[in-house]
Amino acid sequence: MLKRYSSYAFSLLLLGGISLVGCESTTSPKPVAQNPEQITIIKSPNDDRQYSALLLPNGLQVVLVSDPSLENSAASIAVGVGSAHNPKEQLGLAHYLEHMLFLGTEKFPEPDGFMKYTQANGGMTNAFTAYDKTNYLFQINAGKFDEALDRFSDYFKKPTFDPHFSDKERNAVNNEWSLQKAQDGWNLFALQGFTANPENPSAKFNIGNLDTLQDKPGSVLQDELKAFYDRYYSANIMKLTLVGKQSLPELKALAEKHFSSIPNKNVTLPEVTVPGLTKAQMGKSIHYKPIKDLKVLYVDFPVKSNKQQWRLKPNEYVRNLITSEEKGTLGEQLRSKGLVKMVTAYIDAEGYGPDGFLRVQAELTDAGLKQQDEILAAIFSYIDLIKRDGLNPNYYRELQAMRTKDFANASKAEPLDQAVELTTLQFDLPIENLLNADYVYERYDAKAISDVLAQLDERNARVWYVSPGEKADTPVPFFDGKYSIRDITAEEFTRWDSLAAKHHFNLPPLNDLFTDT
Repeated sequence: MLKRYSSYAFSLLLLGGISLVGCESTTSPKPVAQNPEQITIIKSPNDDRQYSALLLPNGLQVVLVSDPSLENSAASIAVGVGSAHNPKEQLGLAHYLEHMLFLGTEKFPEPDGFMKYTQANGGMTNAFTAYDKTNYLFQINAGKFDEALDRFSDYFKKPTFDPHFSDKERNAVNNEWSLQKAQDGWNLFALQGFTANPENPSAKFNIGNLDTLQDKPGSVLQDELKAFYDRYYSANIMKLTLVGKQSLPELKALAEKHFSSIPNKNVTLPEVTVPGLTKAQMGKSIHYKPIKDLKVLYVDFPVKSNKQQWRLKPNEYVRNLITSEEKGTLGEQLRSKGLVKMVTAYIDAEGYGPDGFLRVQAELTDAGLKQQDEILAAIFSYIDLIKRDGLNPNYYRELQAMRTKDFANASKAEPLDQAVELTTLQFDLPIENLLNADYVYERYDAKAISDVLAQLDERNARVWYVSPGEKADTPVPFFDGKYSIRDITAEEFTRWDSLAAKHHFNLPPLNDLFTDT
């Protein structure tokens, strides 16, 4: 299964259903200097689960979660490579490998045997390929966890990659693509890459189909599959999480028993360094004619990754001001005028690897569809107001206090969901902050916030017009939608500037509890 790298629910994002903030992190992923077993993982006072971590001799970092009340145990392991690392001769190879991996090992040769085993014991198994990671996961009745881990771990030691099943799995990948290519969410997601820097991996087709995954002159699919696995599937760029009713010592013993023998090939974690949005891709008007009745307007501002600043939360600070529904704010005024149903924003600052975008998105009414210049002008005007007057430590203190309260009341996640999340977060966060990173607001940093705001330049914006009436005649590569793209004209900028001058917004009122006296 191929997952979109910026969201596991992009279709909801299209409708403003959820908002994402690009992961920010204070420290780049580095070899663990401190013994993980000596690190205390900070948890909510509301969380009665027990947590610990360890580093296996082969370099595999593991997080353990014990909860005696659970009936099922769950596991997730991820390798730090994904669709961004597909060889150009075999587009979709990382996704295809994900499918082929579960077709037997030397010790457990039955194809799909692990799927049958988990289903027979009250569980399930799955996997997904994202932009820079591939995640394998399962859950099962707690009493069967030991044997399940024996079977599961063997896929990362001696998979057979039986070529007799190549056509079957090529067709499975092709079927996924066939379903996705007629969905607006996937079309728009693909366009984010296809309209980006051609040198960035996101500009390539990453799902795979029968045409891209086949033997070609100078590229044999089975050989490429094995070479990719041999090159990247190494314990030192993998992360593992075990969640179960077993005690922490029991979980540790299971991790050591089953995963210590995964080979460590001393691979350097690959990173995407080519920017996704250069000056050549900025200042664009992108028109997409949806397959279904969809009326939305996006304004994307290119931003650089600031994941080193995760403790400071400048992205969340800016997003919170943009999305406020208080009287006089952008969303409140546009809704009161009947132009939008909702205005939301999210930041995916690593959408392309070293960079990404802040997106303001408006779900349009029929009236708003006819006044998109007004809406664009309002968005630019409101962001200019935030740039001028939005730096205030009291806004930060309010967020800080709310998130502290949220963490104190945080509920426990479902075992499998927690396993997947903790595995993913291990690549970017210190072990002690895996549970509380979203709630950490270390200090107000005006410069960090100003650095984000400085990148919200309307001259660099990428404006997305999505409605049935758009003039779009270029097929989205590999997909069913149609689009067109052009430079935003000087006349358009002038018109928006003129309209923006007529807008008068208010920033959200400050809470008296956080106002300086």
